[in-house]
Amino acid sequence: MTPLAKRLAIGLLISIALNLLCAGFLLGRGLRGGRGRQGPARSLEDGQALRHPALRRAYEAERGHVKGRRDAVRQARARVSEALRIEPFQPARLEQSLAELRSETTKTQELVHRALVKAAREGTPEARSELSRGFERPARRRR
Repeated sequence: MTPLAKRLAIGLLISIALNLLCAGFLLGRGLRGGRGRQGPARSLEDGQALRHPALRRAYEAERGHVKGRRDAVRQARARVSEALRIEPFQPARLEQSLAELRSETTKTQELVHRALVKAAREGTPEARSELSRGFERPARRRR
């Protein structure tokens, strides 16, 4: 193989790799509908479901707790990541960190569920209908 052919082959491989990377990114974005994490918790946090005063009041009391829980989950995820990277690999450490992550996630979910029940109890039928949209699967957008 001549040096020119070798350079062209390497360039072609790099081009293919970059194209696959871009295609994977676009495919992933398309499958999510171009949006990040969705659901009732995100809907409450970003205020989409809090247009009604009753829902806003019910959730405001829990907002600080949810943010604190989010930090606890983030730290638990960091411990899982560390357990996966540490050498020599320690399966027991990974299992423990995954159990902690599961526990933190469950606590956060329970807190959000309590806020949802409180908001639904105080809300009007229209407000509950709006809140329910956070549980619906987002429709895929066509481009």
